[in-house]
Amino acid sequence: KLINNLKKKKLDIHEPLLKERFKKAKKIHFSYNFNEISNSRIVVISNDTDPDKSNEDKYKDLFNLIKKTLKYINHPTVLIIMSQVEIGFCRKINDYITKQKKEIDVIHWVETLIIGNAVERSINPERIILGCKDNNFVIPENLKKILKKFKSPLIKTTFESAELIKASINFFLSSSIS
Repeated sequence: KLINNLKKKKLDIHEPLLKERFKKAKKIHFSYNFNEISNSRIVVISNDTDPDKSNEDKYKDLFNLIKKTLKYINHPTVLIIMSQVEIGFCRKINDYITKQKKEIDVIHWVETLIIGNAVERSINPERIILGCKDNNFVIPENLKKILKKFKSPLIKTTFESAELIKASINFFLSSSIS
């Protein structure tokens, strides 16, 4: 149902500016067919983790989604993870991919969206934080082209630092609610 609604440009999400921007979007595609991933050079996984599940279960679902996705990637690709994850999760994914001998660069993109201002913050982020396997990691050219469209400072750090930054931001935001 979700994918079918998205294909029809129907949204059940109430966020200022989202419906207007979504209706104008031209280069967006939704599908249940994992085979379509094989044509992509950048794959983004942004999957909510269920706060009611144990840590082990909530991250197992995400890990399984990533494993399923990897089966359809057979060329150099950037895999961007935008989910809230535990510290060490992206390193586990990167190590798993290395053992599979796939040419996939894993990046943890720390999104800092705030409900009620998410569209504006995604279009004009105050900063872009990317977690990478190490500080010497060179951002692939296809991702650089996208990043240049933002007029935001880029902070490149390790997976673990990015995961900790994301957790800290969420903790701060949740403690700021009065």
